[in-house]
Amino acid sequence: MSRSTAAPILLLLLAAVLFGINLGTHGLWPADEPRYAQVAREMMWSGDYLAPRVNGEGYLEKPPLLFWSMALFSLPVGDVTPVTARIPSFLSALLTVFLTW
Repeated sequence: MSRSTAAPILLLLLAAVLFGINLGTHGLWPADEPRYAQVAREMMWSGDYLAPRVNGEGYLEKPPLLFWSMALFSLPVGDVTPVTARIPSFLSALLTVFLTW
Protein backbone atom coordinates (compact mmCIF):
# COMPACT_ATOMS: atom_id res chain seq x y z
CA MET A 1 0.00 0.00 0.00
CA SER A 2 1.44 3.34 -0.99
CA ARG A 3 1.71 6.29 1.31
CA SER A 4 -0.92 8.25 -0.65
CA THR A 5 -3.58 5.57 -0.09
CA ALA A 6 -2.58 4.68 3.47
CA ALA A 7 -3.17 8.14 4.91
CA PRO A 8 -6.89 8.43 4.06
CA ILE A 9 -7.54 4.86 5.14
CA LEU A 10 -5.83 5.42 8.49
CA LEU A 11 -7.69 8.69 8.93
CA LEU A 12 -11.03 6.97 8.26
CA LEU A 13 -10.18 4.16 10.68
CA LEU A 14 -9.26 6.66 13.39
CA ALA A 15 -12.43 8.65 12.74
CA ALA A 16 -14.53 5.46 12.82
CA VAL A 17 -13.08 4.54 16.21
CA LEU A 18 -13.56 8.03 17.63
CA PHE A 19 -17.08 8.49 16.28
CA GLY A 20 -18.22 4.95 16.97
CA ILE A 21 -16.76 4.32 20.40
CA ASN A 22 -19.94 5.39 22.25
CA LEU A 23 -22.46 4.61 19.53
CA GLY A 24 -24.60 2.31 21.64
CA THR A 25 -23.53 2.99 25.22
CA HIS A 26 -26.45 5.22 26.16
CA GLY A 27 -30.07 5.80 25.25
CA LEU A 28 -31.41 8.43 22.89
CA TRP A 29 -30.70 11.98 24.05
CA PRO A 30 -33.66 14.34 24.38
CA ALA A 31 -35.17 16.14 22.61
CA ASP A 32 -34.28 15.45 19.00
CA GLU A 33 -33.01 11.86 18.93
CA PRO A 34 -36.14 10.28 20.45
CA ARG A 35 -38.40 12.27 18.13
CA TYR A 36 -36.43 11.33 15.02
CA ALA A 37 -36.36 7.69 16.10
CA GLN A 38 -40.12 7.79 16.63
CA VAL A 39 -40.64 9.17 13.11
CA ALA A 40 -38.56 6.31 11.67
CA ARG A 41 -40.40 3.79 13.88
CA GLU A 42 -43.80 5.04 12.70
CA MET A 43 -42.62 4.85 9.09
CA MET A 44 -41.70 1.20 9.63
CA TRP A 45 -44.93 0.35 11.46
CA SER A 46 -47.28 2.07 9.02
CA GLY A 47 -45.33 1.39 5.82
CA ASP A 48 -45.90 5.03 4.84
CA TYR A 49 -42.46 6.39 4.02
CA LEU A 50 -43.68 9.52 2.25
CA ALA A 51 -45.50 11.28 5.09
CA PRO A 52 -43.39 11.45 8.27
CA ARG A 53 -45.47 11.30 11.45
CA VAL A 54 -44.97 11.61 15.20
CA ASN A 55 -47.74 10.13 17.33
CA GLY A 56 -49.93 9.92 14.25
CA GLU A 57 -49.63 13.62 13.36
CA GLY A 58 -47.70 14.95 10.38
CA TYR A 59 -44.09 15.94 11.04
CA LEU A 60 -42.88 18.06 8.15
CA GLU A 61 -40.30 20.18 9.99
CA LYS A 62 -37.33 18.17 8.68
CA PRO A 63 -36.46 16.53 5.36
CA PRO A 64 -37.17 12.79 5.43
CA LEU A 65 -33.75 11.45 4.32
CA LEU A 66 -32.54 10.94 7.90
CA PHE A 67 -35.77 9.18 8.85
CA TRP A 68 -35.59 6.96 5.77
CA SER A 69 -32.01 5.97 6.54
CA MET A 70 -32.86 5.28 10.20
CA ALA A 71 -35.72 3.05 9.08
CA LEU A 72 -33.47 1.31 6.53
CA PHE A 73 -30.83 0.40 9.12
CA SER A 74 -33.54 -0.61 11.60
CA LEU A 75 -35.31 -3.03 9.24
CA PRO A 76 -32.98 -6.00 9.93
CA VAL A 77 -33.43 -5.53 13.69
CA GLY A 78 -37.19 -4.99 13.47
CA ASP A 79 -37.30 -1.83 15.57
CA VAL A 80 -35.41 1.43 15.95
CA THR A 81 -32.69 1.09 18.59
CA PRO A 82 -30.20 3.72 19.78
CA VAL A 83 -27.51 2.12 17.61
CA THR A 84 -29.61 1.84 14.45
CA ALA A 85 -30.84 5.40 14.96
CA ARG A 86 -27.25 6.68 15.09
CA ILE A 87 -25.73 4.68 12.22
CA PRO A 88 -26.80 7.17 9.49
CA SER A 89 -25.18 10.07 11.37
CA PHE A 90 -22.07 7.96 12.00
CA LEU A 91 -21.74 7.17 8.29
CA SER A 92 -22.37 10.80 7.36
CA ALA A 93 -19.59 11.88 9.72
CA LEU A 94 -17.19 9.40 8.11
CA LEU A 95 -18.17 10.62 4.66
CA THR A 96 -17.55 14.20 5.76
CA VAL A 97 -14.07 13.28 7.02
CA PHE A 98 -13.31 11.52 3.74
CA LEU A 99 -14.56 14.40 1.59
CA THR A 100 -12.62 16.90 3.68
CA TRP A 101 -9.44 14.91 3.07
